[in-house]
Amino acid sequence: MLSYRSMRQRDRYPEHCRQHLHVLDLLVKERNDEASEFMKEQLQYTLSSISKIGDILKP
Repeated sequence: MLSYRSMRQRDRYPEHCRQHLHVLDLLVKERNDEASEFMKEQLQYTLSSISKIGDILKP
């Protein structure tokens, strides 16, 4: 819920789901290095975005 609440562009959720499914697909195909790199890129993007939602995260 925190993720949903913090996402201002909720229309991007389908793309996020596709990205998660892509990682799972790579793992099923045992393409672990590619899955790892893709996840790394996604997590770096998330970390860079956290500063933009700081006001939402405050109690």
